[in-house]
Amino acid sequence: MRRLNLLLLLLACGVANPASMAPIVSPSSANPASFAPAGGAFQTGGAPTFRYTIVQTGATILPGGTFTMPATKVGSSSAIQFQAQNTGSAPATVNRIAFSAMVFELIDVPELPVSLDPGSSLTFTIQFMPDTPGFAKGALDIDGSDFTVQAFGMVGGVTISGPGATVPPAQQPMVGVTLDAAYKILISGKLILSFSSVLGDDPAVQFAGGRAVDFTVPINSKQAMFGTANQIAFQSGTVAGTISFTVTLQASGTDMTPLPAPSFSTQVSPAAPVINSIAIKRTGTGFELSLVAFATSKAINKADFQLTPSGTGNLQTSSISLDVGTLFADWYKGASSTPFGSLFALTVPFTVNGNISAIRSVSATLTNAQGTSNSMSALP
Repeated sequence: MRRLNLLLLLLACGVANPASMAPIVSPSSANPASFAPAGGAFQTGGAPTFRYTIVQTGATILPGGTFTMPATKVGSSSAIQFQAQNTGSAPATVNRIAFSAMVFELIDVPELPVSLDPGSSLTFTIQFMPDTPGFAKGALDIDGSDFTVQAFGMVGGVTISGPGATVPPAQQPMVGVTLDAAYKILISGKLILSFSSVLGDDPAVQFAGGRAVDFTVPINSKQAMFGTANQIAFQSGTVAGTISFTVTLQASGTDMTPLPAPSFSTQVSPAAPVINSIAIKRTGTGFELSLVAFATSKAINKADFQLTPSGTGNLQTSSISLDVGTLFADWYKGASSTPFGSLFALTVPFTVNGNISAIRSVSATLTNAQGTSNSMSALP
């Protein structure tokens, strides 16, 4: 702390006519000088002198100054110790200690008046107990030395609910936000979604309008409302990874987010491939089979096809297996796959020597390290 040094110089000048010299006024007990250096109140002439300190931080507070209590959740409390020390050379008496705000309470105040010898002090506790979110302000009065006390009441607990510890891929689960208590103010907020994976981002993981959505908590309500609904859907995507949600809150333009910010996470797990659709188109030499599918692990090792005979003609080949590991590894490494997560369309051409009517249907499965997909079939 910077020290301010004050120097008082009284200069006496000789005059030719003493009778015309103006009277010289010097300090006396009837008119004591008063100084206030940065280290605390300091007075001369016999008046009491005190230094006021926040015990936890060691910060000195000058009369007329402001100090801040720790931010505190509604329904709980925080406290600091305030100390008044007699820094003068004579005993001093403290006659009054008072507070003006209901959400603050003075604790362990000694019975007054209290006489303090030079160097001795008294200590008491100021407790903050917010009953609603937002700023609170009070005035501490110690024998006419006034201090402004300010604090901030935070929203208490916030619960993000809906999905469990894991969520299926390619679904639209619901998520909601609930406060632990109802408050007498309108609270607005934002639910923010993020996705992380060693396999890269999946842009499909989002709400309908992106990765953040606004909500309001009406007065005297605990439930966040997304428009007229108390929950909102999000897309879980098709890539294994962690979907995280965080909440921010504000009221009347003031941030009221608890610390740490409320959060929740759910997992999309690595799994066997899933085939969404299958289609067959005849060509001049046979047919093309097209699959739309995904694999949350971004890996597919094998594609198997089963040909079911129609009973017309002689079907000599009934099963075909393709090693597609390298094909899919290259696809998922490329930037072209990123916008689609793990979703892909696979087209496999088949050449038929003879009458294609010998084939009644073709079914397909896909396999990776996690297992084999569902089977889907189509007619050629």
